[in-house]
Amino acid sequence: MNATAIAQSTSSNFIVSWVEICKIIMSIVGVVGNSLVCLIFISVKRMRTITNCFIVSLAFTDLISSILILPFPVPIPVPSGVAGELYCRLVFSRAFLWISFKASVFNLVAVTVERYYAIVHPVIHIKVFTKKTCFVMVVMVWFCACAVESIAFYIFVYDKEGNACAIWWPSEEYRKAIAVLLYLASFLIPTIVLIFVYVKILSSLKHHAILLHQNHESEHSPSLSLLKTREKIIKMLFLVVVTFFICWAPNQTLFLAFNFGAPLDHFAVYYQFFILLAFCNSCMNPIIYSFKNKQFRDGLKLIFGKNSGQIQPEHIAPFHLRVHTVTPQGSSAPHAAFNTSGSNSLVP
Repeated sequence: MNATAIAQSTSSNFIVSWVEICKIIMSIVGVVGNSLVCLIFISVKRMRTITNCFIVSLAFTDLISSILILPFPVPIPVPSGVAGELYCRLVFSRAFLWISFKASVFNLVAVTVERYYAIVHPVIHIKVFTKKTCFVMVVMVWFCACAVESIAFYIFVYDKEGNACAIWWPSEEYRKAIAVLLYLASFLIPTIVLIFVYVKILSSLKHHAILLHQNHESEHSPSLSLLKTREKIIKMLFLVVVTFFICWAPNQTLFLAFNFGAPLDHFAVYYQFFILLAFCNSCMNPIIYSFKNKQFRDGLKLIFGKNSGQIQPEHIAPFHLRVHTVTPQGSSAPHAAFNTSGSNSLVP
């Protein structure tokens, strides 16, 4: 059995205080930004689309993370008995914070997969991605997040001898196995899936652009406008994913290396910086929405009375893409062409 008692550092007060101040600032930014995203979704009826259901789910998880990253006082000594066990397993482990982080990662995967089917397989998307399916996927996101992070309830224990919280491992092999599992489930596999899906989406968009060019679509045609709108949405979501990778790659890689025996000072400047970088992800997503998504900007103006009218239909991209085959003049080979039809929903 391996148990490592955890205690507060008394020689790094400046660093800890600096980190706590940064956490408070990021928490305020995250709470305000993600609350606005949720408020826009609730208040503006046109924003209640399938894609935005996933985005608001992501905002909700980031809102929870922004609240839970706030520093909390550590009782000294840790209460004994059942109270100590509950404190170490539920509070000191920051289990609920890490569950919200995992839910944020899985939400990114869900919204990206939904975009993939909407653009590459639109017929399947219309049949499969209903509001009921969206609800089930969001529930599964939280279930998977709780399942992955449930290990925290097992390894964080109350050390009666040291009267402190400790991390308990049955063996070194078990510790390494859990470290690899967490790294794969919460970072590496989602990253690979996101990259693969975005490559397929970008390839599909490029193919659609070539077909539109071959059919001599005008710059103001609904089909080309739809394609441009989709490209903007993809760029916005891609920026979210890149932000996730930059914020979490150092922290997750360092955690994996530490569990394989690499030296790590939990109160060193570099480690504290990586923690803050990881926490940045929870308050960055709404900023990305604000700058990259005109729908959310228009919704924000509508809520605060900056726009006396409503969100214009063209901002919502009121066209669904349909594909049929045509034979261009002077050619025997059929090509795909695009028709559009009106709709009050967001572009899929």
